[in-house]
Amino acid sequence: MYENLIQDLKREQQTNYTIPEVEHLADSILVTNNPSELVAPTPIIKIASDFGFKIFKLTNLGEEVSGNIYVGGTTKKVFQHDKVIVVQDKEDYYHQRFIIAHELGHYLLDYIGNPIFENPKKFFSKTYIKADHQDSSEEVLADRFAAELLMPARLFMQKYLNIMDYSQNNIEYTIAYLSTYFEVKKGSIRKRIKEVIEAKATSHLIINLLTAPTRKKKKSKITYCKQKRKRKTYHKSGRGTEYKLYRFLYSSCKYIYSTVC
Repeated sequence: MYENLIQDLKREQQTNYTIPEVEHLADSILVTNNPSELVAPTPIIKIASDFGFKIFKLTNLGEEVSGNIYVGGTTKKVFQHDKVIVVQDKEDYYHQRFIIAHELGHYLLDYIGNPIFENPKKFFSKTYIKADHQDSSEEVLADRFAAELLMPARLFMQKYLNIMDYSQNNIEYTIAYLSTYFEVKKGSIRKRIKEVIEAKATSHLIINLLTAPTRKKKKSKITYCKQKRKRKTYHKSGRGTEYKLYRFLYSSCKYIYSTVC
């Protein structure tokens, strides 16, 4: 299923990825898995299996280890399979899903296309350590890949705005709902809000502050009516999510502007 994607990564031989490139890679996998629409929760075990991985749940990984990935070398001798992702059986099911996505990210970002591992007998492994798994850029990128794969930004933003609107801006209710909807831990949802929602709001705030006029011109009644009519048309044209985002960003900008300035 993913042969073309693998071949592209091998041909490019890229090892230094940016966050947009990592997210684009995750999106490509989601489109290949389901070309018709974005769905949640992401079938991460199926996707890993389609890449040739066998998933094992073990209890003897150690207190500080949440998961491992093993490819090549002696992997087949130990597990009777040449590509393996191991997760700590004691971990919460939602976190197990994130670990699998994270380790799959290591496989695509650090193994495929890396000339060091052109020989299939070369052993590749990564360990998901609870305490310091974000100490390196590799871990940060693998986390971002996992976040986009399990919580694609476009769908996440749509659901976030809809539930915030439904719950009258009850953030705890929204986080709990999204955690169940995407099948990830609440901590991952909070982090994703910062990555997707707050980052978007901040960028729009900066643009608004830099481009805001020093003095507001008084609007005529005709102009106001046109804008009001245009806003209603915009909302009814099937782009309700974008309109909600506009309202959310506008209110965020007003709040931050009044607080800072």
